Amino acid sequence: MTVEALCEPDRTDNKIRFRTNVTGGDHPACSSGWQEFDLDMTPPPPGTAPAEVVVSHPSWDIAGCRPVHVYQEGPGCDGPHCAKNFHYFYQIDALVGGFVPVAGSNPTRYTINPGPGHWEIPLVFERPGVTHTETDAWNDSCPVLATGGRCTEVGADQCVDGPSTKHINGVDVTRPCWEYDRALSCSGGAAADQCAPLAASGCTAAASTCVKVDASGLCSRYQDTYNCPSPAQTATSVSGCPSNVFCIAGGCFNTAYTNDADFARSMSMLEAAREAGVYLNADKLQVFSGEANSCRNRLLKNCCSSDSAGAGMTNQSMFGAGSRLVYDVLTNSQNRQFLYGGFQSLVAGAGFSGSFTTYGVTIAVNGTALPAGSTVLYASSAEAGTGVVVAFDPWSLAIAVIIYVVMSMMSCNQDEGKLAMKVGANLCHEIGDFCSSKVLGSCLEHTHGKCCFNSVLARIVNEQGRMQIGKGWGSAETPDCSGFTVAQLQSLDFAAMDLSEFYASIIPVTPNVGAIQGTNASRVPACYYGQGKC
Repeated sequence: MTVEALCEPDRTDNKIRFRTNVTGGDHPACSSGWQEFDLDMTPPPPGTAPAEVVVSHPSWDIAGCRPVHVYQEGPGCDGPHCAKNFHYFYQIDALVGGFVPVAGSNPTRYTINPGPGHWEIPLVFERPGVTHTETDAWNDSCPVLATGGRCTEVGADQCVDGPSTKHINGVDVTRPCWEYDRALSCSGGAAADQCAPLAASGCTAAASTCVKVDASGLCSRYQDTYNCPSPAQTATSVSGCPSNVFCIAGGCFNTAYTNDADFARSMSMLEAAREAGVYLNADKLQVFSGEANSCRNRLLKNCCSSDSAGAGMTNQSMFGAGSRLVYDVLTNSQNRQFLYGGFQSLVAGAGFSGSFTTYGVTIAVNGTALPAGSTVLYASSAEAGTGVVVAFDPWSLAIAVIIYVVMSMMSCNQDEGKLAMKVGANLCHEIGDFCSSKVLGSCLEHTHGKCCFNSVLARIVNEQGRMQIGKGWGSAETPDCSGFTVAQLQSLDFAAMDLSEFYASIIPVTPNVGAIQGTNASRVPACYYGQGKC
């Protein structure tokens, strides 16, 4: 049997750790190994019974390996002196702890119950002391003074805290000084009143705000606002400017440069490329396709007319966005690819989101809900980042767009009324006419066949491009309004085409100011009894 007291000098409680070991002697298999336990070293009250602290497994006897019971008793520690008695029993017969009280003893004392297998080890030792290591770390918050700077130290540092003893982490530490104060003397700083130059220049104080308060609660820095007069300015008038100089908002430009003759052609080529990409017929791989239209010239009514109202039905006029050079809303229902392509280009070009409804047609972008009762004409996927759905309300479309046709066609049909607007917008090419109704051998009705396009440029490219590749228009009864294949388009010589008609639609025309003024002057006497309210 072995027992040891372990030295733990920095332990803060009143306990000491012990360890014991019971070996098996000639029976190695019965050895228990080291077992550790903590004991409170406070002296116990008189008459305290010994207490079991650990059971070692195993020990030995003649019958084999058995457990050993370890008990402790004793005064504990009196100052630095400590003592403990340890009792080892490998056999206890029906007696708790192996101890019995001595009869009549006061205070109660205990004696060991007679029996085999008892050993006692008294342990006397000095209590390990507690060590502390003190290290000072000074925190200097004073600035480091540069050599030759404007501040210098004044006198020696003064102790402002100490000498005293402070309790730190359970240990009393005494120091002659805990904090020092260092005085500095500085010169060459900013003036106390930095606003004096403003007052001297004629500025007047407008407001004053405290921006810094010292430890006593008094304001140590103010921010003052001044109103200062602006310097006098001189205005110079210059007359006799040349006629070729145009000025606006102080910027002048020379207008004598010759106009670029290639500008209109370059713009036409860009528009042709744009329309070819937007209105590509994916099924037939054709561009600049048109649609066949016809109108009747009858005995009492000529339905082949021109309605200038069609010129105001461009995409930009109808929807407030998109191109002003195409007329997608005038295309017929059997050629809906014009509407699909045009609306897709309009929404992508204008950066539109949400939905809008005009003339009965609703364009919904990125999942926006459609009006009740709408019929979906077209829906594109959102692969390119913009999902577009085109829907329409037939009644609203008829009322909003076709009502003008209904009011003006009289005995003409709806398609002829819409064709008149296409002709008024210069979108159609005349192919010819044929007799569509006879009575007694006399022709009472002639029908004119036309190919109409969704832009003036598409019509011009067809008119001049077909002549280059030898492509005809078909007959008046069955017009051929198909477009160009990719190979045919690449073979066209756009430089040989006369695009002057299209140039006029993209070059702004300066209004005749004199004519406008003369017209207005002539209307004044007849407007509201000469009050000029027309």
